[in-house]
Amino acid sequence: MKPDAGSDVVTLWHAQLANTFPVLIEPHRCVVETKPNDRKRPQVIALPVTISGRIDTPGDIDVYEFPAKNGQQLSFRADARSIGSQLDPLLRLTDANGKTLTQADDLATGKAGARDAVLTFAVPQDGSYRIE
Repeated sequence: MKPDAGSDVVTLWHAQLANTFPVLIEPHRCVVETKPNDRKRPQVIALPVTISGRIDTPGDIDVYEFPAKNGQQLSFRADARSIGSQLDPLLRLTDANGKTLTQADDLATGKAGARDAVLTFAVPQDGSYRIE
């Protein structure tokens, strides 16, 4: 794992564990997704935040709504393959009405098989936005 600046990785170990494993320590609040969190009922969050969740079935879309201010520079990252998941994530940022403003698929890292997504966005006006 490669943590962001300000993040640390610790290795957990216990005598009853077969192996050690790395855990990313985030510099901000962490939450777990709550269902339902779809387009009709997005989960409300406050930035900055790390969300732990899962895609239940193929085509499952998790939606999170947050307030943002004009001029804010936002960055979103979906960690999947980099942490051992088979998920190929797509990030989509919309306004509160669901209109797509931008989206990002595979991270262009130059590594073969890189499948994580990173999305950056300059907020054009105060309001509610959604990340899927």
